[in-house]
Amino acid sequence: MLFPELCEQLLNQCFQTLDSLQAVAFGPTEADAFVLRANGTPDDIDFVAELEGSTRIDALSYETAFNMDGKLSGLTSGQLDLTTSLSAVLGDIGLTTQDPIRYTQYDDGFEASARFAALGGTLSPNVTSRGETAIRLNGENLKIAPLLIIAGRPGLDGTLNID
Repeated sequence: MLFPELCEQLLNQCFQTLDSLQAVAFGPTEADAFVLRANGTPDDIDFVAELEGSTRIDALSYETAFNMDGKLSGLTSGQLDLTTSLSAVLGDIGLTTQDPIRYTQYDDGFEASARFAALGGTLSPNVTSRGETAIRLNGENLKIAPLLIIAGRPGLDGTLNID
């Protein structure tokens, strides 16, 4: 059996198994429902991942939801490339892609970027290992009170800008 055929067979078996899971735990998060659907080949996969459940932090439970919809290519040939949208909720904190999450693997490193609506503002991470490794994070008008409240601290008025 050739390597691409083996990869395709293993991925199909994995996705069939994951698609049937109903109760999943990830650290403090317990999913009431978890769905993973994928179509295509190892070199061209369209996928959807969805989770609904709750997350316990300091003895408090927060509604949790996660939805990712994307395309992954190049697992067995060419360059690895991922483009996906994301929507996630933890209690009152939401995170949604404004520009897709992009990850591309090259012979000389990788590049990753995204732009999110989060905490009432925007958050834009960019990472590259091509040439000189660089990590950039830009955030505008981010409300920090929701994060402090989930961490068990009093909320503060105001916003945070990061560059």
